[in-house]
Amino acid sequence: MAGINATRLQFTSDEPEVLRGLEQFNPDFGNDGITNLRLGTPSRYLVSIGTAYRAFRNWDMQAYIGDRWQATSKLTLQAALRWEPMTRPRDVSGMSQLPFDSDWNNFGPALGSAYRLPGHWGVLRAGGGIFFGQIFPVTYGVDRFNRPYNSRVLVQAPNLANPLAGIGTDPATVRSSEFKLSPDLATPYSYQYNFSWEADLTRNWHFTAGYVGSRTHKLFYNYVLNRAVFVPGIPFTTATVSDRRPDKNAFEILDTHNGSRAYYDAAIATISTPRWHGLNLSGSYWFSKAIDLGTDYTFTAVGNSSRDSAGQSGIDSRSEEHTSELQSRGL
Repeated sequence: MAGINATRLQFTSDEPEVLRGLEQFNPDFGNDGITNLRLGTPSRYLVSIGTAYRAFRNWDMQAYIGDRWQATSKLTLQAALRWEPMTRPRDVSGMSQLPFDSDWNNFGPALGSAYRLPGHWGVLRAGGGIFFGQIFPVTYGVDRFNRPYNSRVLVQAPNLANPLAGIGTDPATVRSSEFKLSPDLATPYSYQYNFSWEADLTRNWHFTAGYVGSRTHKLFYNYVLNRAVFVPGIPFTTATVSDRRPDKNAFEILDTHNGSRAYYDAAIATISTPRWHGLNLSGSYWFSKAIDLGTDYTFTAVGNSSRDSAGQSGIDSRSEEHTSELQSRGL
């Protein structure tokens, strides 16, 4: 078995983050958020100034080779190798120069085996492999929010009627938030593996017990930099947040790196029958736990997820479907 695929990705966007401006009324100034809304005292104001147009182009490629070997009458082996390079996105508008390089070393081997036990003891299956993710267009697309062509202005405790008073409107010179991408940014990857025992309880009832797990590395993580600090002589209030930031030329700085890992382990028990009084029945129980040391594999480093932190993670049904597919193939 062998195959190749090449996809030309085109990510063209001129959508700024907050073109019309966004007033936020938070619990602040000794009041709750609703009271501040009624009093007209916003906590902060966000707006994008300038153009966010970009036209990124790159290639996403895959090559695959694999084979199946009937080693004995009871033992079947499978081996495969994937190559999934990703070229560095290039902005044909000429306004963005992304700092990271193409990722050419994404080689993912996969091994699988199936062994039939004597008598009616069933089949043992085991498999594992390395699988690669991607650098999402929305992740590297944050570069379109940076100066000199676009500025993301953040005003603390603004004047409701004129929130940009005294700030200016030139995106090349106005103070702005910054979005940084690591020059070493690379695609995340995951070690996935499983082991299972399948047996026939009766003529029509089947039982499966097993384990699946994964260890995922180089997940994206945002470091929130240029936070406000305590400065003697400056009141420690919302209105002085920007005055207390170390870098006076910027507001908050979001720095994206491959800085997180994720773990998943599960024990599985399934009982099923292809025919029982005209019905096809199946029931499963998963005892599992997933822990993210910062972010999970769905993290894009953008928007509401940009400040995710370590903790237990939710289970994405796609991971279970993928594991079931691997088991059915003996991988």
